[in-house]
Amino acid sequence: MGLLQSDLASAIAERIRAGIQRKRRGKGFGQEWVDAPGEGTDPGYVGELEHRVTDMQGQLAEMAERLDFAERLLAQKRERSLPGA
Repeated sequence: MGLLQSDLASAIAERIRAGIQRKRRGKGFGQEWVDAPGEGTDPGYVGELEHRVTDMQGQLAEMAERLDFAERLLAQKRERSLPGA
């Protein structure tokens, strides 16, 4: 799970740094769509987004630990309640 978090965060940060994040905008009524650069690609904004991704990674890791703990408790309870165990 840690590898997935790291890869996902790296990919998001890379897209933000490269300014690839785009929004779709039409050329006009009935015309084809074009990609337009996203707003907020200044360094301060990118730094804030990277900070938020890092915070979310920490929260996700903490939730995963809590889930593992709860699963272990449930497994122990199940083992104790099985007949003949």
